Amino acid sequence: IPLALWGFVGYLATLTLALIAWQFPDRAREARVALVGLGSVCVAVDVALLVIMVQVIHYLCPLCLLTYLINFGLLVAAVTAYLVTNTGRSAWFVVRH
Repeated sequence: IPLALWGFVGYLATLTLALIAWQFPDRAREARVALVGLGSVCVAVDVALLVIMVQVIHYLCPLCLLTYLINFGLLVAAVTAYLVTNTGRSAWFVVRH
């Protein structure tokens, strides 16, 4: 299975979970937890792939690096959404503390 297909499936799952969290308030908490978990897995895989790029291939793929940044941003957004909805505080308060 091509690596890009795994990425596509991951982004599709992220979109699906985000839509569930947005449209179904009764399932929003579970969807946000799943988003944090999925984002964590994606970032962990990205770190492993980055190590392979640096240590084995000796080439930094610009598109790959961009997807790593996107995945990290999605993880930060998912964690922030989870914390904001569970603490009842603003996103700025959660980020600052």
